[in-house]
Amino acid sequence: MNAVLTPSFCKPGRPALPVKTLPAEIKFGHGAVVSGELLMTRFALPCLWGRFEALQISEGKWMRLLAIALGKSEPEHIIRGLLSGLFPRLVVGLYEHRGPNKDGNPWSYQNVLAYLSEHKGHADECAAKYAVIYNYEGAQASPITGDIREMFLAFSGEEEQYLLFDLYQIRPEYSSVVLAHKSVIIAEITTI
Repeated sequence: MNAVLTPSFCKPGRPALPVKTLPAEIKFGHGAVVSGELLMTRFALPCLWGRFEALQISEGKWMRLLAIALGKSEPEHIIRGLLSGLFPRLVVGLYEHRGPNKDGNPWSYQNVLAYLSEHKGHADECAAKYAVIYNYEGAQASPITGDIREMFLAFSGEEEQYLLFDLYQIRPEYSSVVLAHKSVIIAEITTI
């Protein structure tokens, strides 16, 4: 059940992205403990921002999930409960994605990463995307937190470019592969 990163979107003059299966380790930044719950919370946060702005979730729940995504430690069952209540279909997808034996931990970061690699969301804008960092673009206030965050230019697909916020202060390196969602870098996957 390994997702494969393909080199089809590499352009001349840009770093090549070799074909690789997803690694067993990813970089979360600032010594954050790698967990499926943290990865899923970071993936969900941009969608939760939209719900918070639309008054669909309370300020208390928003602040708690923001703190978790930014590195505040919470028991796994609490995070799972919060995410299950907000994204029931996503959580069902995690359980279904465990493979034919259904004996793996649906919340392992390997399973979450593999699931997000295939997740298309409700619309293309909600899909997780892989991109390659190729330029530092400065810093700007994040629309989600209001804090000043670094921004990077990345490419994915034949002609697609993205301006990505480093909301979680991962500090990706030039030519590294990142997983992004709604203009936010979720994790650095590998460095070429």
